[in-house]
Amino acid sequence: MPIQCCGKTLITLFLGLFFLTLSGATEAENFFAGTAGIRTISSPFTQNRKIRGLSRPIKVTGQFYMDRAGRFAWITETPIRYFCIIENKQLRQWDAASGKSITLDLKRHAALAAMSDSMTNFFAGRIPNLEQNFKYKILSAHKIVLTPQKGAMAYEILESLEVTLSQNKRGVEHVRIREKNGDMTEIHFYKLQFDQEIPPEIWKTGGR
Repeated sequence: MPIQCCGKTLITLFLGLFFLTLSGATEAENFFAGTAGIRTISSPFTQNRKIRGLSRPIKVTGQFYMDRAGRFAWITETPIRYFCIIENKQLRQWDAASGKSITLDLKRHAALAAMSDSMTNFFAGRIPNLEQNFKYKILSAHKIVLTPQKGAMAYEILESLEVTLSQNKRGVEHVRIREKNGDMTEIHFYKLQFDQEIPPEIWKTGGR
């Protein structure tokens, strides 16, 4: 069973936004400084993926949750219900189409393990010197565009990643992902909530 929710689009997003190493303060680090100190983030989302050769975009709706401990849940509701949960160095996925679930040990999947660690760093406001892996251009107080450097993990997949922060700059409100193959994905997080308790069943069963 494929890892649907942690597949190409989601991995690309994390490679651009979260797969980062620590360093001293920079202009880009200051741009993301508002994320420091947040305990939890959750939001419903709408994802539209335009695939080269298809006339209509693929629309996905769902909910995502993250916390300071490095736990992450990506839950889709339409067109099919499935979830991807990262917790305790494990990735678990279930989808309604097959009714089956799989579990991966992150110790055996270095990229996913690094992604999980980087999410924890993001919550602490420890955003790196992006020049190591990315060129970046700050377009406004709330918008930044990242372009991977040659040799970076995201280089073979990602053309650019445009990130728009919420008005209070505490979280990411919109992401536009352009891939080298011509595909494009836009994700809009339209009701960000900060420091709200996340129901325990989210981490167990994706709330299903």
